[in-house]
Amino acid sequence: MRDYCLGIDIGTSKVAIVLCSSPSNIIEVRSQPHNATAKATSTRLEQDPHDMLNVCYSLIKSLPAELRERTGGIGITGQMHGIVLVDSKFCPVTNLINWQDRRCSEIPGLLHSISEKTKYKLSDGFGFATLLWFLHTRTLPAGACYGTTVQDLLALKLTGNKELLIDTSMAASWGFFNTKVQEWDYEAIKLAGIDLNMLPKVMPCGGVAGELSLEAAKEFGIASGALVMLPVGDNQASLMATIKHVKSEIALTLGTSSQVSLISDCPIEMQGVTFENRPYAFKKTAVVAAAMCGGNAWEWLAKFITKVVSSVGLEEPPIEKIYELMNDEGLKAKDELIIKPNFHGERYNEELKGIIEGITLENMNVGTLSRGLARGLVRNLKDMLPKEMWKNRTIVVSSGNALRRIPLLRKMVEEEFGLPLELSLIHISEPTRPLYISYAVFCLKKKKKKK
Repeated sequence: MRDYCLGIDIGTSKVAIVLCSSPSNIIEVRSQPHNATAKATSTRLEQDPHDMLNVCYSLIKSLPAELRERTGGIGITGQMHGIVLVDSKFCPVTNLINWQDRRCSEIPGLLHSISEKTKYKLSDGFGFATLLWFLHTRTLPAGACYGTTVQDLLALKLTGNKELLIDTSMAASWGFFNTKVQEWDYEAIKLAGIDLNMLPKVMPCGGVAGELSLEAAKEFGIASGALVMLPVGDNQASLMATIKHVKSEIALTLGTSSQVSLISDCPIEMQGVTFENRPYAFKKTAVVAAAMCGGNAWEWLAKFITKVVSSVGLEEPPIEKIYELMNDEGLKAKDELIIKPNFHGERYNEELKGIIEGITLENMNVGTLSRGLARGLVRNLKDMLPKEMWKNRTIVVSSGNALRRIPLLRKMVEEEFGLPLELSLIHISEPTRPLYISYAVFCLKKKKKKK
């Protein structure tokens, strides 16, 4: 019997896998930090794709053999926007240059000039922005033939495909993507001077990459012929698992960064650049406002408080105790500071900086800081999605451990949106994202219905 689906999530800091028989029946969940960071400076963030893939292989093999044998489908998701360059045999010749990389900022005006020429707003960390940097600096590695993602390299390993594929959700995250026709914008790419031959073939979101090859089946102890789904962006994967009623729900995710999303029948054409139209399964569109700060800002405040404590010679408390303090004091606070948490800038304006306002001689304390930061994180997201887009929505559904663990953040969501908040079942296992990455079940069931 091949009634289980395996979900694999290649995240920014760890790999997580889940084995499930339905979106609500989790059989096994495992995760492991990949410790793949190979280069980190103020403007560079690279991760070793071999380290990330090796952790994927190890986690799959760690599942009991009798469970692996029952696997009939494999879904893959993970971090978006980043790119890894490979040679003609699909072997990496660069590290993964991920979504946090800011190397284009080293060349003033580079992205602005390309945006003027192509009419696309490219952000640092996007795949095409990184390719432009390589071309501008004339540092494209010898032997670099194609651009791809780590997730798609995993799919290639599992299927043995002879060409690189990329689904629309991952392709759009690189930039220069026409959401109306769901394909690369070839004219914009030519204007930017990028070789079209470097691009993988675009496939529909929610489609099949291929079947598990005999070689991979032997290596991983999974029956050959299991369907391997095209890797999908982590944002879209979370929406597939979170949203039940596409017409009435707003989805909010708080991870390292944060997103607020809704599903539309077609791209939303409005002035403004604070949100994106992203490809979604079944020819729909995910309208997404993605902020650069989320859980990372909450962590920043906790570490700041810890440093203050240790700097006066007191014993440094466990970080979890600081998180509890921030939540408890924030809930009790009658006052709050005004915090604009644009600490990393935003994709629509990389020059933005964080701001703290409303400080008096009496109101600067853990409670007011925590309450102000919690509201600021939520308000920043809400303001990035024009109100007319969500005025007919009736509920906010959420995913992300930050919202599950921090009542203060949940309170701010309900106050800012003026809507009830429902916690998704996504995080049955706190350290991982089980349903988030089990979207293979969702896709496979749809495929079966069509047969």
